[in-house]
Amino acid sequence: MRSSPNSAGTKRTLRGLSIRGLLTLAGFDPDTVDFISIVRPVGDLATLKRADFTDPSPFPEGPALVVDEPRGTRYLRPVRGAGSTNSRERPCASARRP
Repeated sequence: MRSSPNSAGTKRTLRGLSIRGLLTLAGFDPDTVDFISIVRPVGDLATLKRADFTDPSPFPEGPALVVDEPRGTRYLRPVRGAGSTNSRERPCASARRP
C-alpha cells in the first residue's frame, strides 16, 4: 500500500525494483550505504535513509521501490509511521549525447 496526501487511505499494490536491488545492480553494497539523496524536479532533495532499503524492511508496506509507470519512472519510499503520508516521486533524469 502506498498512500498520498491527495488520496488518504487509498490502497494500491505496486511492483517494482527495490532501492536495495537498484543499489546492487549499480555495484554498491547496500549494507554500506547510510543514505541516498535524490534531486527532485523542483530542485530540493529527497533523502532515503538506510531503513528505507534494509532487508527485511522494517515498514509494514515494504521497502522503497523504483516503479515504471506510463508517465515515467518514479520511486516510492515506505510510509514511516502513523502521521506519515507518501506520494510518488519523479526524479529528474537526463542523458548526454556525444
